[in-house]
Amino acid sequence: MLSEKPWKPDAVLMLLMGLLVCMSVGASVSLLVESLALVPPARQKFASFCINAAVLQGSVLVMTFFFLREHKIGWAEAFGLSSPGKIRAFALAALVCAIALPATWWINSLSVAALKSFQQAPVQQITVQTLQKATSAESQGIFLLIAALLAPIGEEIIFRGILYPAVKQLGRPRLAVWGTALVFAVVHWNQMTFISLTLLAVALTWLYEKTNNLLAPIAAHSLFNSANFLIIVNEPWLRRHFGG
Repeated sequence: MLSEKPWKPDAVLMLLMGLLVCMSVGASVSLLVESLALVPPARQKFASFCINAAVLQGSVLVMTFFFLREHKIGWAEAFGLSSPGKIRAFALAALVCAIALPATWWINSLSVAALKSFQQAPVQQITVQTLQKATSAESQGIFLLIAALLAPIGEEIIFRGILYPAVKQLGRPRLAVWGTALVFAVVHWNQMTFISLTLLAVALTWLYEKTNNLLAPIAAHSLFNSANFLIIVNEPWLRRHFGG
């Protein structure tokens, strides 16, 4: 059972508003870089991806630092980082990832079929499109760092570490689970992956509840992103050898 968190509703709201401002700043800087042609046209999308990720994930860490200081609580206590049973927590994280990967692929294939039945062309996430165009080892390495480390840490702190307990403690546990899961999917907005990401978020919330340690959903999220990264990068080789 997840230990209760002392999150103040007004502090949570201020944190979320601050993150929205930071997202706007990141988007504005990206547009400025593109408009001034500070990078070659072929690398503008990748540069924008890196800028947005750096601004957003960096702001999450900085703002969480002040959020925790306001509550007079440390990182380990706030997110259960020193909770016992770390081996069990990481084992459950690996299990959740092993189940989530084929499940999300299957759900995404159903979503693609449904979109086509309504005469809508399925479109990959912007992040996937960016990765597919990042052909150099340097670009792929940067992308992997963001996808496997920065994004899981930042997103799990906000969605599972802060937002979920805050809503749950208002006496709305179901709204906390499904509401934060839907917001998680909306932030990654893509018709093809909306359902699968919603269910993935529910699984990550269950993992946090089960282990009382935010490292567990961070690890599962990291493994999930890393596996998808490897599949996308090696997609041409996989198609040649396995068809499809």
